[in-house]
Amino acid sequence: MCGICGIYNFKDGNTGASTELVHRMMDAMTHRGPDDDGIHNDKFVSLGMRRLSIIDVATGKQPIYNERRDICVVYNGEIYNYLPLMESLKKKGHEFKTKSDTEVIVHLFEEFGIDSFSMLNGMFAFALWDSTKQAMYLVRDRFGIKPLNYAVENGKLIFGSEIHLLLLDPDVSKEIDPEALDTYLAYYYINAPRTIFKSIRKVPSASFLECRKGVISVKKYWQLTNTYLTGKDENFYAEQIRELLSESVKLQLQSEVPLGVFLSGGLDSTSIIALMRKHTSGKIKTFSIGFDDKSYSELPQAEKIAKMYETDHHPTVMQAHHVPELLPKMIRHMGEPNGDWSAVANYLVSQEAKKMVTVVLRGDGGDEIFGGYPTYNATLMLKYLKKIPRVIRNGILKKIANAFPVSDKRVSFDYKIKKFFGGLDLPPLQAHYFWKEIFSPEMRYELIKTDYHINQNGMQLFEEIYSVSSEIKAERLGDQLGYYDLRVFNQGCTLP
Repeated sequence: MCGICGIYNFKDGNTGASTELVHRMMDAMTHRGPDDDGIHNDKFVSLGMRRLSIIDVATGKQPIYNERRDICVVYNGEIYNYLPLMESLKKKGHEFKTKSDTEVIVHLFEEFGIDSFSMLNGMFAFALWDSTKQAMYLVRDRFGIKPLNYAVENGKLIFGSEIHLLLLDPDVSKEIDPEALDTYLAYYYINAPRTIFKSIRKVPSASFLECRKGVISVKKYWQLTNTYLTGKDENFYAEQIRELLSESVKLQLQSEVPLGVFLSGGLDSTSIIALMRKHTSGKIKTFSIGFDDKSYSELPQAEKIAKMYETDHHPTVMQAHHVPELLPKMIRHMGEPNGDWSAVANYLVSQEAKKMVTVVLRGDGGDEIFGGYPTYNATLMLKYLKKIPRVIRNGILKKIANAFPVSDKRVSFDYKIKKFFGGLDLPPLQAHYFWKEIFSPEMRYELIKTDYHINQNGMQLFEEIYSVSSEIKAERLGDQLGYYDLRVFNQGCTLP
């Protein structure tokens, strides 16, 4: 995890980028990159970065430039396909001064311009400055794994890996965005490009922001395609998935520092360990988090997997006192409300893992790709239950559901059955998100009142979700739901 920040002064009469402010932004994110720092300054731009050294530890210092030093980049992340890209660029005459994946970005841009962004396979957020064209590019990876926030105020573009960095600039307003607040109360996260602040936005996944002499645009550079392979049996598809997962894990093992795995005991992390075993030798370090309440804890499953693959396993049990101890620091770094219930646990297990490794692999995205959420099953059940007359569904069945006693267990049966019947009369996509809803439109209205003029029927939120549907023409409902969750839920909730 590295951190980037910067300012581009594009307004005539501006005296140049504020180096002092960028230094303060860098100091405020030392935790993201304790190994090194770097800064670039010129007439228009000041770029800063903090580095956590993973690839090319010795010579990969940033910022990094092309041969003519008219293109400069600061970068957070990892490019998995940087080696073949580097070899291809060398054949075209580009000279590399380092062995780092960062340098590939500047030479690739030099060769292909903005088309180069779609060639990158990895998790990344970077700022690229083309001084010849006076153009700044803020680029975020295909699924929004790495964060990148920006604001445009008083003739300047300000950006950073964390929201609180931008608030160090007194020109950036702290006014709350009411629509972002409404989204948070409904779904416990805030969809890109919004943040909780009106003046600050996120660069969306698979997108780049271009600021050229003050003209700003945000464009997509990559789109998930919807291709069906037909006429094959189940074994063919299983083998294709196995090969893709194996190659994905192999690519992410490129590291010059110790590497481990977060092990939950579920299929996602277990698959990663099984595939790592194919590509590595020696014991794999695994880390798990559990709770005293066994209905929430997955430690027993994780320990079984650890024994099966003979990993160097390190379990941690989360205690009640960890929450008030960790929350203030976490809230500061998140910069906005986020209701991911695993956030504190993830932070705690990361603290423990950092004592032994620098990089960890984890299984985020598996539920969205393979339909692992209960809401997918619920959606499939809708078409059968809707055959029951409405008077019976809304009468007898709902009364039975509401009669179940309340339980405090994790995602208890009474909660699931009551929530399910609440969405029975909605269209499938709207039902899918209704089942994820925390506060109803009426409850949100009572919480916020009329100060923010929230649309009480809640349809605006669904309109935002529906707008994503134009990006992919999936015929199958399950594919549609998975895509929505990858683009909306995964990026907004589980990745920050």
